[in-house]
Amino acid sequence: MPDHIVVVFMKYPAPGRVKTRLAATMGAAGAADAYEQLVVATLSNLTEPPDGWQYWIAFDPPDHREQVVAWLRGHAPNFHWHKLHPQSQGDLGARLWEVVHSALDQEKAHSVTLIGTDCPCILPHHLARAQHLLDRGADIVFGPATDGGYYLQSMKSAVAEMFHEIPWSTPNTFQACLDRARELGLNVTLLEELTDVDTIADWESWRKELSP
Repeated sequence: MPDHIVVVFMKYPAPGRVKTRLAATMGAAGAADAYEQLVVATLSNLTEPPDGWQYWIAFDPPDHREQVVAWLRGHAPNFHWHKLHPQSQGDLGARLWEVVHSALDQEKAHSVTLIGTDCPCILPHHLARAQHLLDRGADIVFGPATDGGYYLQSMKSAVAEMFHEIPWSTPNTFQACLDRARELGLNVTLLEELTDVDTIADWESWRKELSP
């Protein structure tokens, strides 16, 4: 049984299916290329997992396993995943909950961390810090994002209410999750705030940071 599972949620980078807000400015192909760069950057930051940890990829669409495997081998050959987990049907909350249930209730992991690929600034120390806070007594750890969402969520118990009737992908997502956790009496701890790359301004700012 793993001590800790880190789940990376990603989509197969097909034009028209990813980064729709960027596509409004960059076009579908440009947005897909940008998404690929964000995924590669995120996975490149995830070094060899510590002992007892596993990296999972929760991929969408669920019938694109072979395409996802080929893409990962071609674009992120140094990323060592333990499991490819197809995302379930339903809204984001249903898909997050299904993976949390699988990791904690079925795999019997001690804890699980969920991240996406919109925040290429996530580093191993963010994951390690979240795990440390859980070990120190936190029930849930959030990494809030500047757009009102969150880039990371870690937990020790599968609490279904944390994923039901949440306004996903809105400026109120993180606050709604925070309010729900407090309503449930959970001990919540926060990491530093980071920026997701959602808009063309976000994209240009991130690319500027990468320039020498």
